[in-house]
Amino acid sequence: MPPASKPNLSAAPRAAVEQATIDEGHSGQRIDNFLLGRLKGVPKSHVYRILRSGEVRVNKGRIDQTYRLVLGDVVRIPPLRLDEKANANKANGFQAKMPKNARPDWLATDEIRHLISSLHYEPPCARLVAP
Repeated sequence: MPPASKPNLSAAPRAAVEQATIDEGHSGQRIDNFLLGRLKGVPKSHVYRILRSGEVRVNKGRIDQTYRLVLGDVVRIPPLRLDEKANANKANGFQAKMPKNARPDWLATDEIRHLISSLHYEPPCARLVAP
């Protein structure tokens, strides 16, 4: 029996450790939210794992996910390897399952939308009130 194929984890490597200096725009932001915005496509669980393990450091020291960044902080972001196939599936989402030109039957066309919006609804109790 052949061994099961493993996902290609070296498909999109980040080559080296990244050092990011915090500017005024990110000052006061929590480190976890900063990383989630910076590392697009990386699962939240992975971001929190590298925070807990101490791979992410601020000013050469370990921090927890509630740390708030200060102007001038130097954040060490470790190199990350991502599964290319998982990222492609997540990025495409619903579009991967449904062709672009497919239109569900239940989706209202412009004519139906106009007809629905032009209808006047009179509640049943309005007929009971004398003029």
